[in-house]
Amino acid sequence: MSFCLSVDACVFQLSIQSTDDDGEDEYSIQQHITTMQQMHKSNGDVTDRMAKTYSHRRELIISGAKLGDVLQMYPALKDETQVYS
Repeated sequence: MSFCLSVDACVFQLSIQSTDDDGEDEYSIQQHITTMQQMHKSNGDVTDRMAKTYSHRRELIISGAKLGDVLQMYPALKDETQVYS
């Protein structure tokens, strides 16, 4: 297990690993993250994008990413309904 020093380092490190089990590649994951960061939390599309990036979030956490960095990338995790989805 290796630890990331920054969000960018984690994203790069994960991009050189295999693609996610859900078929999302690094480009599509980055697009989902960018879109979610710009969306209002009540938007139903956030739930779909959170589902598509679940594997990426899991890998970030397993790799030792800081909680603040994960929450910055995925602000919807501050919403209780997204945590348990």
